[in-house]
Amino acid sequence: MKLSLLISWLLCLFLLGSTVAAMSVTYTIIASGKNITTTQHEEIRQECSEGNESVCTNSTVLVDDQQEAPWSIALVVDNACEKTCIAAIPNVELPNTIHIDSYRIDEDSSSYDVRFKGSKKLISSDADDIIEIKILGPVCNENTCDEGCVVCGDNSCHDQGYSCPALENYISVQRVVPKNLTLGQNQINVVVKNLFGDSISNVAAEISGYGVKTANAIPIPLLASQDKDSVFLTVNTSQAGEQDVIIRVRATYKDQEVKTEFIDKISVAGKTAAPSQNKTELSMILQTYRTAIKDLERQYNEKRVEGYQLLDLTGTFKDTKDTMIKAQGAIAAGQLDEASLQLAAVQFNLDDLTSNLETAQKPKRSITTFMKENVFWISAMITATLGAFALFEKQRQKMDVLKEKVKNLKGTPTPQKAVKGKRKKKAKQAQEPQLPA
Repeated sequence: MKLSLLISWLLCLFLLGSTVAAMSVTYTIIASGKNITTTQHEEIRQECSEGNESVCTNSTVLVDDQQEAPWSIALVVDNACEKTCIAAIPNVELPNTIHIDSYRIDEDSSSYDVRFKGSKKLISSDADDIIEIKILGPVCNENTCDEGCVVCGDNSCHDQGYSCPALENYISVQRVVPKNLTLGQNQINVVVKNLFGDSISNVAAEISGYGVKTANAIPIPLLASQDKDSVFLTVNTSQAGEQDVIIRVRATYKDQEVKTEFIDKISVAGKTAAPSQNKTELSMILQTYRTAIKDLERQYNEKRVEGYQLLDLTGTFKDTKDTMIKAQGAIAAGQLDEASLQLAAVQFNLDDLTSNLETAQKPKRSITTFMKENVFWISAMITATLGAFALFEKQRQKMDVLKEKVKNLKGTPTPQKAVKGKRKKKAKQAQEPQLPA
């Protein structure tokens, strides 16, 4: 290796080692040439002396045989570069039989360009040529997200300098139910949706306000990306009326705690000595919910058959029916407060099922999918069309033959017309004067 190349290589290594935001660069150097080997074989040669009496002698000599075979080697090179860097062709100890004719660079990155500086191409025949690396900049889009791009919490990829939304924006409180509470202990469900690109864990919530305090919470252990679930709260209220409350939600995202909060309103009614609803009213509500869940199940099955994108709601339907059975038992036992709580849970599940069914979307079918699904119908239409064209062409040919026959009949004189023509010709000849012979 030449001294100048060695200095350039060491300088490149120094620059690469001192960069702060260097990009990883990988390329392959392919050396191609020939493997020339030499073998020997013995030959017997005869030598004769000159003169009247020649004397011949035989001798054994070694003769060289040279053979050539294509040869190549590929070397993967890993480097790091910030803007522009140079590197030498890797030096590999090779047998003396190897003769390299050319070097080729193989790389397919859209973030950097690698080529020989001397030839300014991807191929060079100069063993002392150097490799030039130019960083073109990272590609940042939904298909390619190179090193150096800005990746936000939802895993979206953006160009350098883009400012991602704060992490708390990726936790969404969908709703709080019920909002009509009574004095004392209440059960509340806080529906949380995960807008992150990855799962979050330990999703907890609390509600606080004037006369409103969270006594207990059942967190969500794990919530997948774009999924939603409920945090169940036990809330104590001590002040009747409409109250402003703060709902605080926290979760763990990639070993980092993320917090968010928003303000909502709830209504707290004072308790009366008699239950707000009697057995008959609760039984009527339960019957209404039974009709509603049957209708939702019908819609769910129909949309699944039609190919709508739906979550698996089988578990929710089962839980709702089980809760209805508990509510029916509480009503029969005269435990009206317990029955009201169970029916509130049923109402929450019905609202959640309705929301999922209403927001379900049907994927758009491509022309390829349409043709695959209707291949037999399309084939039948094509066959019928071709058959119609064939029948039309056959009828057209028959009409052409018929027209030709009619045309020929019009051009041929009838027998009567032919006889009359001969008679007129003879009469005319009789009237003409005859010349003497």
